[in-house]
Parts: sequence; structure tokens; C-alpha cells
Amino acid sequence: MGTFALGGLRFRGLSLVELMVASTLGLMLITLMMHVLLSAKRSLGLSETIARLGASGRFGLELLGNDVQRSGNLSIYGQVRKDPLGKLTVAGSLGPVEQAPRCVSSDSTWGRMIEQSLFGLNDTREGYDCIPKRDYLRGDILVARYLSSQIVGRNGLVNHGQQYDSARIYFRAGISESKIFIGSDRGEANNQVLSSLSSDHTLHSHAYYVSDSGRECQGLPIPGLFRETLSVSGRPRREELLSGVENIQFQYQVAGQYFNADDVGVWADVKAVRVWLLVRAECPEAAFVDRHTYVLGDHSFTPNTALKESHYRRRLFQRVVPIRNSG
Repeated sequence: MGTFALGGLRFRGLSLVELMVASTLGLMLITLMMHVLLSAKRSLGLSETIARLGASGRFGLELLGNDVQRSGNLSIYGQVRKDPLGKLTVAGSLGPVEQAPRCVSSDSTWGRMIEQSLFGLNDTREGYDCIPKRDYLRGDILVARYLSSQIVGRNGLVNHGQQYDSARIYFRAGISESKIFIGSDRGEANNQVLSSLSSDHTLHSHAYYVSDSGRECQGLPIPGLFRETLSVSGRPRREELLSGVENIQFQYQVAGQYFNADDVGVWADVKAVRVWLLVRAECPEAAFVDRHTYVLGDHSFTPNTALKESHYRRRLFQRVVPIRNSG
């Protein structure tokens, strides 16, 4: 360390060696801090990805589970034809449609198959033309139909704060008879019921499936959970629900055993649905390799480590959902 004088005062300064040592230590400290910050950033990103996977999976299971449960509120109408003494009839200006494994976008028939409040397809979209081939990616399709819990009108009168859409499909529930109609026809004579106690509900029909979202991350497509739902015109309309869903599978409980959709004989006999939901991150991580095997019902998936599909973080969710009012 050198010294120098200024105005009779003596000052001590750093030597060149001391300055180089101090600079080196400073650079090492900065490098260490940068490493800590980058490591914290990666940890935060990983935590966010894991949290997002968990939130997406729970939301997806809740959404599917609620629809499966609510499909039971139409089960009574599916039992009428099986019971020769059944007094309940369903008619109206639209009326119900005979159940069939089909869906078209050109009319409202799909939404009115109320005798089949629950239905599924096993790893195919066959017969479901309302889901174009380009939109179907993989996995099962689950169909659920039910009445909204919200009452639009009661005894022919509109409830406060509610309104009827002119072309939307509604269900008028009475004690011994019910009617299916569009909003503009609610006052027609053939849509009236004899019972003085009746309530009008929106009729819902949903078909869940996995599709390409149309978005990309690092040039790779992002899949998602979609559904066909009834629009205000009463026809199927595509709707995106959840990003990152890679596959969905379902099995159906009949007489205490679980079956794939292909093996279900009478859909009204289904008492519960087992749901599998495989969710992945939207973007791959170059340093991460997924070597897990995921088993979803009759389907298993192991990422190919030679492809970028192995660089996604994934999480598998499953749940058994009982059907309300299934008898």
C-alpha cells in the first residue's frame, strides 16, 4: 500500500496488487449473487409450473365431476320408457329426440336426447360430426345432459332478473308431464302443462374432448380441454375450457364393475364414472426429462425420450364421481 502527501496530510492508497485482489473478490461475489438469483428464478418458475398443473387438474376434475353428477337430474326421464306404468311424459313444440350416438351441428337434435343424459365414446369421435376431425386430438369423449339449477320461469311467469333467449332450448318440468321448447315458443298451447306447479330450466348438453388449442410454445402445439355446448341457437358450439390437458379417459360403473364406453350396454344403468385427466405444462424444459408411465384406464402413455414430448412436466389426476338420482 502506497502513501502520498497533500497539504501536509499523508494519505494511504491501495497498491496495484491489492486493487486486483479486491476486484477479483468483487467479481466472484457478483457471480455468486447472479448464480443465486438465477437459481431462485428457476425455482420460482418450477414452483409456478407445478402449482399451475395442480390448479388446472383440480379445476378440470371439478368441471367434469359436476356435469357427471348433474346428469342424474334427467335420469328419471330416461327410466320412463323402461317402466310401463310410468306416468311421466315429455313433449312440447320441440320435444325429446330418440337417443343415438351422433351429434351434428346443423340442428338441435343432439341437445334434446334427454333419455341419454350420460354417454361416452372410447378413443374415437365416430358419429360425432359436430366435433370435426381436425379438432379431435386424442382420448375419450364424455357427453352429459342436465337441467340448470336456476329457474328461468315458474308457472308460465318469468322470474325476476331472468329472461328467455328466443332460440335457446328450455325444459318445462311439471309433476306428470314436461315440455321441451325454444324461448320464443314458451307461450304456445302445446308447451303448457296441466299441473299448476311447473318450472322452466335451461337444457344443457356438453361433450368433452381434447383438442389442439391453436397456440404454440417454442414452436410446439399446446393441447387443451374443449367441449361442445348448446349455443343460444340450440346447436352445438365449440368452447375451450382448460389449456394443457393432454388426455382424458373415462370408465363407467355398471352393476359394481367398471367398463369402457364400448362395453356399456344401457347407459341409464351407469351409477358412477371414473375420470382420468393428464395435464402437462404449456412449454417444454430442455433440462428436464419425463420418464414416467401414465396409466389412464385402458390407456397408458410413456413419453419418448428421443422426442421433445419428454421435456414436459406432467401430472395425472383421477376421481370417481357418483351420479345423483341414479337409483
